[in-house]
Amino acid sequence: MVPVSGLWTKRCDRMAETWASEQVRYNFYVPPVLFDQRDVPPGLSYPVPNRPVTPFPAVVKYLLPDRASEAPKGHHTARMQPNPHSAKMLTVYGENFSKTDPLHVFFGSEPSPYVEVRCSEVMGCLPPETEAAKRRPIILVRDDGVVFPSSILYP
Repeated sequence: MVPVSGLWTKRCDRMAETWASEQVRYNFYVPPVLFDQRDVPPGLSYPVPNRPVTPFPAVVKYLLPDRASEAPKGHHTARMQPNPHSAKMLTVYGENFSKTDPLHVFFGSEPSPYVEVRCSEVMGCLPPETEAAKRRPIILVRDDGVVFPSSILYP
């Protein structure tokens, strides 16, 4: 470091070491039936989905029923019905979950029989009842068929 006119500077012989960048990649699948061919911009050949694909929901992690802090603890009020699924429910943590447009959760190719969105970052779901010999990815699917894969594996 050499002081130059009251400022500290550092000589950079290797510019690649001083630059940083961040890249975010989203993977999703939009079924062809969702494309509105009327909205293809002039001169372009790609179709445009009927409704926005964003925001992208994502799975960060999941917790087993005995590990989740959001799981009901067994005390119920007179107004609340006990959830019969709570003993088996997984808690899925992520982002951009919506109560108004709930997602389906798949474990590989098997759908979860029950899904509840608790907030924009937490969902509860039942794992498939069949035991698999290998780990399966947790996949989120919208009602219209848009698929959002994740790198999180179950179990």
